[in-house]
Amino acid sequence: MNWAAGCVLQRAREWTIGAHRATGQQQRQRQRQRQQLQQQQQQQQQQQQQQQQQQQQQQQQQQQKKNKEQQQKTNKEQQHWLQSQRHHNCSLRSTRHQQPATPEQPLAAAPFNISTPTPPS
Repeated sequence: MNWAAGCVLQRAREWTIGAHRATGQQQRQRQRQRQQLQQQQQQQQQQQQQQQQQQQQQQQQQQQKKNKEQQQKTNKEQQHWLQSQRHHNCSLRSTRHQQPATPEQPLAAAPFNISTPTPPS
């Protein structure tokens, strides 16, 4: 009996130690799984941030391209307007030179009589 009781106690101890070992392994495995999950989440966040940055860069590049195109269009319009003004001014100058000079009008005659007045009677 004594031997049997000791054997049962020994087996109980071994089982308890084994159970502790198993729970320790399970805890370590869970810890590894948590770490892997955290790493995956961090990687996903980094990828999302990179994608957002790329989208922002693309939007900025598109906006810069639009701005540049608009500036070029405005410059062309301004150049065209300036050229038309120059052409208009040149044509005005040339028509001024081509017009015959109008003779100056002679001064109007004075409205008074130069002869001596007649005395009253």
